[in-house]
Amino acid sequence: MNGYWPGRERFFVYPRASASHSSQWVGENGGTGDVDQAKWFEFVSGETTSVQVKFDGAGTISGSVADDESGAAVSGLCPSVTPSHYYVSQGRNVKCTYTEGRYEISGLGPYAWRVQFPSAYGDHAWQWSGGAVDRYGATPVQVTPGGTATVDARLKKPGRISGKLVNATRPFEYTTVLAVNPVTGDYAGPSASRNSRYEYWMKGYATQDVQLQFHGNFEDEIQIHPDLVHVQEGQETSGVDLQVR
Repeated sequence: MNGYWPGRERFFVYPRASASHSSQWVGENGGTGDVDQAKWFEFVSGETTSVQVKFDGAGTISGSVADDESGAAVSGLCPSVTPSHYYVSQGRNVKCTYTEGRYEISGLGPYAWRVQFPSAYGDHAWQWSGGAVDRYGATPVQVTPGGTATVDARLKKPGRISGKLVNATRPFEYTTVLAVNPVTGDYAGPSASRNSRYEYWMKGYATQDVQLQFHGNFEDEIQIHPDLVHVQEGQETSGVDLQVR
């Protein structure tokens, strides 16, 4: 593989064709299901870095996803064993929930995995296996070759954040507001919607403190709101104005 910038990288790998081999984070001495146990590889300009991968047998995680209050099945949700981006996509070997609320993640290595349940449009609060707010608090589930582990989830009402991008100069459709969990560095929910008055609103957050990162001018630099913002599931934290430099 070519084109890596100098620096450090960790690798999540999966076989393209073999059903007998499994996905993994590349660890020091084999695969792992924990990104924090993955090996860092150094990339130096003009040099080639060797990455050794040892594939193991594959297993599956499956389960049901339901609304915590009503018990109704949640459709259109794509669980993940890697931290979700602020725009949610269907991962490899993932069968998203349909009307019956069932999902499946196949082709996983025989390791302990944490499962995330990110609502693409923020209709429910994002959570991890065991109902945890973030990855560090998630309950790991052990996968065995040829076996299926069960992880169910009941999703709570989303918390919301709203405010204005003050002194923004970019056209409003190109402004960005993101929320990050300050403990793990993972995205805590979807990116914000916004309008021509530079008002923004975002939802999909579990009860937690988040760091807001935003883009409001024509420079490439992402700004960071100086204070953590507390968001409560099922409630709106309003008036969080972001001062654009």
